[in-house]
Amino acid sequence: MASQRHPSKARARAKKRRIRAEIPSGNVCDESGSNTQRPPLPPGIRIVKDERPLPSESGYRDPAGESAEPELVLERRWFDKQHLIMLPFCIALDAFLVAWFGGAPASFVFLVFPLIPLALALGLTYYTLAGLLNKTTLRITDGLLFVRHAPVPWRGNLVLPTIRIRQLRVCRIAQGENSQSVTYAVDVVVDRRSKINLVAGLHSREQARFIEWIIEDHLGIRDASTN
Repeated sequence: MASQRHPSKARARAKKRRIRAEIPSGNVCDESGSNTQRPPLPPGIRIVKDERPLPSESGYRDPAGESAEPELVLERRWFDKQHLIMLPFCIALDAFLVAWFGGAPASFVFLVFPLIPLALALGLTYYTLAGLLNKTTLRITDGLLFVRHAPVPWRGNLVLPTIRIRQLRVCRIAQGENSQSVTYAVDVVVDRRSKINLVAGLHSREQARFIEWIIEDHLGIRDASTN
């Protein structure tokens, strides 16, 4: 029986290695740009304002002229079901720490011991509140691209002259080599060796693709490899 089980185990291990090899690991960015056709509006993305000029005969929209001054405003909600899952845990942990500090004696040990859980609770609570409340606003107007995260303050706010934008690209971000946790980001290529992160933490490739497409379409950027 033992001799019969070994081949099946070896085949199972070989199959797992083959599947793992087929799944991209790490951070992978698409260099070729998106399709010229408008992708469907994905959940979590809202077009607040779109004053882009009509498409030209080439199928692309003409770049915004100085006289027209068209404006494009997108909103992307951060909310995801994981934030609802984390909310009860944050409330319980925060309540425990409040009770601890409120009833603990004035002792060095009792005050220092919970500092690590306190830091963890503050970080998780801040992250959860940001996920529940925040929106990312992308706004193009007067030759500038603005990125703002609010109402909970978060890093990544940006003001970028649109004249510097050569291309946008979608990046797949994996949290570890074999992790199943994957998010997407959109980067701005400003020259052949430099890029700036525009927005990260997107829940789906569709969100990233739409943001890439609509900004390139608004600015009249043709799809091209950045290699």
